[in-house]
Amino acid sequence: EQASATTKGDLLLDVNSGLTFSVSSQEELLYSCSERNLIQIIDQSRKEEKDRGVTSLCLAEHIVRWQFGKIDLQTPIILHPCKTQIDKVRSTVSIELIDDLTFAEQNLPESYSAGDGLGRATRGAASGMLAKVYLYNGEWQKCVDQCNKVISSGKYGLFQDYADAFRIPNENGKETLFSIGFGTANNSISFWEAGQFNVRLLPRELKGQIPGVNAQGWQVATQALYDSYNAQDRRREVTLLTRINNQDGTTTTVEPHFQKYWDRVNEPLAGNTDHDFPYLRYSDILLMKAEALNELNNGPTSEAYDAVNQVRRRARFNGTAELPVLPDLQGLAYQS
Repeated sequence: EQASATTKGDLLLDVNSGLTFSVSSQEELLYSCSERNLIQIIDQSRKEEKDRGVTSLCLAEHIVRWQFGKIDLQTPIILHPCKTQIDKVRSTVSIELIDDLTFAEQNLPESYSAGDGLGRATRGAASGMLAKVYLYNGEWQKCVDQCNKVISSGKYGLFQDYADAFRIPNENGKETLFSIGFGTANNSISFWEAGQFNVRLLPRELKGQIPGVNAQGWQVATQALYDSYNAQDRRREVTLLTRINNQDGTTTTVEPHFQKYWDRVNEPLAGNTDHDFPYLRYSDILLMKAEALNELNNGPTSEAYDAVNQVRRRARFNGTAELPVLPDLQGLAYQS
């Protein structure tokens, strides 16, 4: 793999992810994730809550370092890193992440109740994040083991309808291992007052349906992504917007835009949102398990089929009935 990096200060960013950040913005994000968790929850007189605050900080750091470019805050400037240097940085970061997430997994509770910590990181969140790290590292059995911890906990599952995974009333529900909280966050922990990802994702043409809506459409889906879905796959209908029904009775066709974070029932005017941004969902766990089992056994096992087919089966449900599309996978070879 050939990789290049952008560096500022003591921050190394792998730009293969397509994401670049300044040191200040990353530090602000890490501070915001950790400081709000700590200040909102920790009673400074109770050691148990302090320990949980430390584990929350570990997971906040994991999100920033892992999701946003494989960041190592302790790495010196490398202006033109070679593959060996990048691999060394990634290895160091991976070891630190595994240590932090293992500590978090051992010390976090399984759940919190509404109004009493709901939305904070849990043991299941740590286990799921560890699974992701192990999958990235090619440690297949460890990935499977972590996924099985989440599955066997009995605290997570798929909603029958894919659309329900993105309803505001279902935030921090059975399909969510961890989300970034916005607004009131359904009576749970919130990091920011309002989210703007719908502002960035919904098309400007939406003003024909909702006059004055703050929709900029800065990030759009590719036509190839849209075309990759079966036309009756529930996920395409929920995820991507291609037609707008204007107030004057006309319709406007647009290139595919992401709409699944727009809860039309609870936020009909779109724009800024109280919707949480899902970081890790139960479907991720099922798909990681299937992929790891396929790699571990040089081909899919019955367990792998069961995991991935749960996701496909749910995609056949159109909100009313199960359609004859996306049949269960079977009889595949290793690289199928």
